[in-house]
Amino acid sequence: MKLSVYGFLLSSSLLSTHIAFAENASTSPSPGKPTNTSTPALKTNTELNQSFDGDKDTQPFTTKSSSNAAGTTYSVNADVSFKNITLVTTASSSSSSSADGNCFKNTAGDLNFSGDNGSLTFENISLTAQGAAISNTAAGKILQLTNLTNLTFSNSPGSTVTDGKGAIYCEGSDLQIINNGHVIFSNNHSIENGGAVCYKVAPVPPPPPPPSPPPTPPPGTGGLPKAQNTFTFGGNDSLTFLGNSSEKNGGAIYAQSLVITSKGRTLFTNNTAKENGGAIAISEDGSISLIAELGDIIFEGNIAKGTPNAIDIGAKAKIEHLCALKGQSIIFYDPITSNDLADSTSKLTINAPLSPPSGGSSSAPITIRSATVLPTAPRLYEGTIIFSGKQQNAPQTKLLTTANSLKQPVELAGGTFILEDGVLFSAKSFTQTDNNSVVLLEQNTQLQASESIELKNLWVSVTDVNSPDFARVSTTRSTGTVKVTGAITLAVSDPTFYENPDLAKQLDREFIKLSTNGGTITLENSPNTPNQAIPSHPGYQGIWQLTWADVPQGSGTAKEKVATLGWQPQGYLPTAGDTKSYTSLVPNSLWGMVSDVAAIQRLIEGEANSAQGKDIWGAGLSNFLKGKKTDKNRKFRNFSSGYAVGATSQSLHGFKFNFGFCQLFGRAKDYAGARIHEKILSGSLYTQYDTELLPILKLLAGTSVFRPKILKQITNDFPVTFQAQFGYFYGDNSMKIKYPDATQTNSSWENHCYSGDIATSIAIPIQSKDGVIQMASPFVKVQNVYVYQKGFHEKGLRRRAFDHTHLTNISIPLGLKVYGDSASKNLHYELSAAYVGDAYRHNPKNTTTPIVTNVVTTPWITTATNLERHAARFQAGGDYAPTSYIQLFAQGSIELRKSARSYHANAGSSIHF
Repeated sequence: MKLSVYGFLLSSSLLSTHIAFAENASTSPSPGKPTNTSTPALKTNTELNQSFDGDKDTQPFTTKSSSNAAGTTYSVNADVSFKNITLVTTASSSSSSSADGNCFKNTAGDLNFSGDNGSLTFENISLTAQGAAISNTAAGKILQLTNLTNLTFSNSPGSTVTDGKGAIYCEGSDLQIINNGHVIFSNNHSIENGGAVCYKVAPVPPPPPPPSPPPTPPPGTGGLPKAQNTFTFGGNDSLTFLGNSSEKNGGAIYAQSLVITSKGRTLFTNNTAKENGGAIAISEDGSISLIAELGDIIFEGNIAKGTPNAIDIGAKAKIEHLCALKGQSIIFYDPITSNDLADSTSKLTINAPLSPPSGGSSSAPITIRSATVLPTAPRLYEGTIIFSGKQQNAPQTKLLTTANSLKQPVELAGGTFILEDGVLFSAKSFTQTDNNSVVLLEQNTQLQASESIELKNLWVSVTDVNSPDFARVSTTRSTGTVKVTGAITLAVSDPTFYENPDLAKQLDREFIKLSTNGGTITLENSPNTPNQAIPSHPGYQGIWQLTWADVPQGSGTAKEKVATLGWQPQGYLPTAGDTKSYTSLVPNSLWGMVSDVAAIQRLIEGEANSAQGKDIWGAGLSNFLKGKKTDKNRKFRNFSSGYAVGATSQSLHGFKFNFGFCQLFGRAKDYAGARIHEKILSGSLYTQYDTELLPILKLLAGTSVFRPKILKQITNDFPVTFQAQFGYFYGDNSMKIKYPDATQTNSSWENHCYSGDIATSIAIPIQSKDGVIQMASPFVKVQNVYVYQKGFHEKGLRRRAFDHTHLTNISIPLGLKVYGDSASKNLHYELSAAYVGDAYRHNPKNTTTPIVTNVVTTPWITTATNLERHAARFQAGGDYAPTSYIQLFAQGSIELRKSARSYHANAGSSIHF
C-alpha cells in the first residue's frame, strides 16, 4: 500500500541524499576540467548472516566499520542478533578491546541495512560510545534500516551502563526506519540526549583555503541541497518505544526533524527524560510531523522532569503536521510542552490535506511498501486527535500533567479534535475552518488561546450530571475574542449514561463557560436547544435546554458567558438489562387467576359432595401459586384468600344443585419490585346427577346383536355420577412498580373469566382389611377456563401501555378417588390422585409499548412464565356431622408441575334444613 504523504514531507529534504544522485554527482564532469574516465566508486555490499552472543563467544566483538563514500549495504537474509556485548575491538587493533565503541560504525557514504526475509536484533549492548548499536557520522548521508521482518534494540545500552549514550547515533545525517515488520526500542539509555535515538549537528569544518571560482553545477542539478537531518519512521507494521531513558532531553528520541507515519500501531510508553521531552524532544529550528495512516499513534506514561510529558518543542521549532485518516487516532495521554522561544508564526493545520510532491525532482521520493504510483489529488484526513488526562492517576500531579502548550496558531481542517478528562490545551489561536469537523470538550477540560478562538461545530461531552465541573473556552490577552457559531451538540459516549437514576428528576447544571480578558464573546446562530449526538437512545427520555447568561465581573475587564444545561424528564425506554421494565407479572396474573378459579371450583364441588339435602354453607379458602423462573422470565408467586357462601338443594329426580358466591383478595409479585393487588368476585353453579350405569349401557348398545360380556357382570343398581360446573369471575387488579431511581408507576385493569367443566365417575365397592376404605371411584373430567385481560396504561415517569390479551386452557384430569365412612356414619373422608394434561392452550402475552411524550417508541412482546402442560394433583378432604343439622367440612390439595406448584386449602360448615 502506498503512503503518498511520505514523498510530500521528505522529497525536498532528501534531494542530496538519494543514492542515484550521489552516483551522478560523483561521475558528472565539471566545466573547465578534463573528463575523468576512471571507473566510478562502487557501493560496498555485504551479506549479514552471522549472529554474535558475548556470553557464548570467547573473543570480543569486532566493530563493523564502513567508510565507502559510495555507500555501504548490509543484506540481512537471516535472523541476525547481536547480544551481550561489553567490549569491542577494531579491525586495526584486534589485540586490544574497549567498551568505548559501537557494533556498527559508518563515517562516509550512506549506510543501509536491507532485509531479505531476515530480522535484526541488538540486545544488551553495554558499550559507551555514542550509538552503541549503530553510529553514523557521515554528514549529509542516510542511515536506512528497511524491509526487516523484525527490528529490535533492547538494553543497548541499558540503564546499568553508567556512561551509555543510546542505541542509534546520527551526526548530521538522516535516519530512515521504513517498511519493516515489528520495530521495538526498549529500555535503552543515554547520559546524553535521546535514550534510544539521538541526532547531533555535524561539527563545523575548518575554514577552507581561499576559494577558486566555484565550478558550475551540471545542468538540472541545482547545486548540492543542504541536508535536512530528518529522522523518518514509516511503513512499519508496528513501532514501539518502551522504557527508554535519557539523562538530558528526549527519553526515546532526540531529533531535529522527525516524521512518523503509522502503518500499524505506534506506541510511546514509559519513556523518561530528566530534562525535556519524556518521549520525544525536538531540537532548535526543528519540526515534527505525526501522521496516523493505518494505525493509532499513542503517547502514554512518558515522564520529563518528574511529570507526564510526551513531546517537547524546542526554540524556533514547530509541529508541522498532525494528521490522522478517518478511523485512526493520535492520542496524547501525556501533554506536549513548548519552549518559550518556540516558533509562534508557523500555523499548525490539524488534519490538513496533504498533496503529493510535484514532478521534476532530481531525487525520487521515499517509497513505502513498494508503492510506485503516487496519487495526484490531495489526501483528506478526517481522523481523531485526542488530548487526554485519563492515564494520569496521581492527584498531586494532575493539574501539571494535563497542560498542553503550543506557541503556534492552530487550525482544525477536518476530523475530530478532543479534549478529555482534565486537559488544558493552549495555543496562540484556535480556529475551526471546516463546519463538518468536530471540537469535542469534556466537562472538566479547557480550550485556551492567547489571541482568538473561533468554533463552528462545538460538542460538549456530559459524563456525570452531578459533577460541578464544566467545559471552558477562554482567551488570555486583552484583545482576545471567543466566537461560537451554530448549535452546540451534547455528546454522550457512555452507553449507560441515560440509565442514570438522577435523570428521573429535573436538573440544572453549569455546562460551559466562555471567557475573555476584555475582548468580545460572540454567539451566532446558537439556539437554546442543543443538538444530540445520539438522537435516540434507551433509558430516560427528556428535553435538554441551554440557558445563556452573562456573569457580572465587577469593575474588571474580564467577560464571561455561562450556559446552564437543563433537563426535563419525559419518559423511559427500557434497556436490555432492565428486568423490571420487562416484567412478566402482568400476563402472569392470568395464570394466578386460573389457579384461583380452580381453588373455588374444588371448594364448591367438595361442599356439594358432602351436602345432605337443602343446605346453606359458608367457608374460608386460600390459594398459593409459585412459578419457577425460566431463561426468559423470572419467578413469580400469587397468594390469595377469601370467603365463599352458597346454598345446596336436591331434587326428587336425583339432581343436586349448588350455587356459590366467592370473594378473594390476592397479592402477586415477581421479586423485582412489581406487585399486584387483586380482588376477585365470582358466581358458580354446580350440578350433579346420580343414576345407574346399566340402563345407560343398554341404551348405548341399542338393538345390536353383539352384547358385551361386561353387561352381564354389571348389577342393576351399579351407580354412575355426572357432574357439571359453570362460573363467571371478575378480577380487579392494581399494580405498583418501584424503581431504583425512587420513581414508581401505578396502573389498574380488569380481568373477566369464564369457566366450565364436565365430569363423570363410577363407584366401585371395595373391602379393605381394616374397613377404612370402602369405595373406589375412577373419574375423568374436561375443564375449560378462559380469561380476558383488558388493555391499560400506567401512570408515572416509566409508564407503559399494555395491550389486551387472553388465556385459554382446556385440561383433562384423569384419576382415582377412594373414600369411606366411620362406623357411626357421622364422619366421611376421601383421598384422590389425578393426572392433569392440558390438551389445548393459548398462552397470554402482551404487546407492551413505552409511553414517551413526542417520541415514537418501539413496542415489544411481554410473555408469561407459562406453566408446564402436565401436572400431578393430590387431594384430601372430609366432613363431620356433630349434629343432624350441622356439618363441618375441610379440604386440601397440591398440584405439582415441573415449572410451578400450587397449594389450596378450605374449611367451612353447613346447616341442613
